[in-house]
Amino acid sequence: MRFVHLADAHLDTPFYGQGEDLRRRLREGARISFSQAVDWALNRRAHAFLIAGDLFDNDLLSFATERFLLGELARLEEGGVQVFYATGNHDPGQSGYRAHALPWPKNVALFLDGTPKTVEVYAQGRPVGYVTGAGHAAKGERECLARNFPRERRDLPHVGLLHTQVTLAKEAGAHNPYAPSTREDLAACPVDYWALGHIHVRQQVWPGFCAYYPGNIQGRNPRETGPKGFYWVELEKGSPKVEFVPSAPLEWLDLTFDLPEDEVVLDGLIGFLRGKLEEELSSPGSRYLVRLRLAGRTPLVRELQEEENLQVIRDELQGIFGFPYLEVQEGSLYYPIDLAPYRESPSVLGELLAIMDEIKKGELPDLAIDLAADPPDRERYLLELAEGLEIEAAARLIPGGDRR
Repeated sequence: MRFVHLADAHLDTPFYGQGEDLRRRLREGARISFSQAVDWALNRRAHAFLIAGDLFDNDLLSFATERFLLGELARLEEGGVQVFYATGNHDPGQSGYRAHALPWPKNVALFLDGTPKTVEVYAQGRPVGYVTGAGHAAKGERECLARNFPRERRDLPHVGLLHTQVTLAKEAGAHNPYAPSTREDLAACPVDYWALGHIHVRQQVWPGFCAYYPGNIQGRNPRETGPKGFYWVELEKGSPKVEFVPSAPLEWLDLTFDLPEDEVVLDGLIGFLRGKLEEELSSPGSRYLVRLRLAGRTPLVRELQEEENLQVIRDELQGIFGFPYLEVQEGSLYYPIDLAPYRESPSVLGELLAIMDEIKKGELPDLAIDLAADPPDRERYLLELAEGLEIEAAARLIPGGDRR
């Protein structure tokens, strides 16, 4: 049994907070990524095309994207590929929602509510496997849908299809606990492969256990970094071969570079950043959406706190790489000052450094700071205050310290 497993396409996501050009590129990127998955299924003569929820955002699905989606599924129908679609929290299935009303092609098996259904998968008129799926009937599903899945074993490869937050999965806390499930819930149903959706980080949930999230098909913001796409699965009874296939045309990079301590001019800084970026890029810059933080010990702290100077850096790097999006931020920047000679000195700076050391060790000094917070919050506040403060203090207290 050969199939594509994708999830969380989120077609027509609005991408609030981004400029109109980037929003347009990201929406188009999701459609391109979906089409790539359809192409792959047709070229590899897939038996099935599995969609594990959040195919689109119910209230935002445009007529143009509706036409695109139904056209892509019709291509699969013409190629003899069965489609299995289980709804999620963004595209629930009960009456009144778009997933329930769309005129789906005849090759699409719908799982629109929490009652599991099992459907045979055919190739040239003979069964090659089964898909059991359940969907979200409404937004905010709080019940464990996996617990209702059948317990009997099948004689052919058997796939479970579900949009769920699996407890303890990587990045599970970043998503709402809709249709939550545990390893025990999934293991109770003896399927050969769990095709999951909801969490946007690609992963096999546990080693040695065939439960997979493919992640979303196009990163939506700087937190959703790296290649995005779908899984290609070749499933023999009890022996899956799972391959990740990147399909997103745009990829987010969230980078932090520690700057050199001896670089004091723009040309040298741009040369350094160019080299570091070239190490990170595996293809032309036109596919990357980049958030870049400048950090570390540098004599250019004051210069890099000026927005005008950061804009010059953006413009220079854009001219070199042609990124569709580039954000350059000031990160944790410190002056390159050796504090060792001052730690034991009888001076204001020496006393301040001693206080900073006590705070970092958890030995809170009796400071005259009026905080309304409880003691644990006071401790966290002081620790955050101490982060990098000794370097800043030294730069202010040592004559010429901000240029050393």
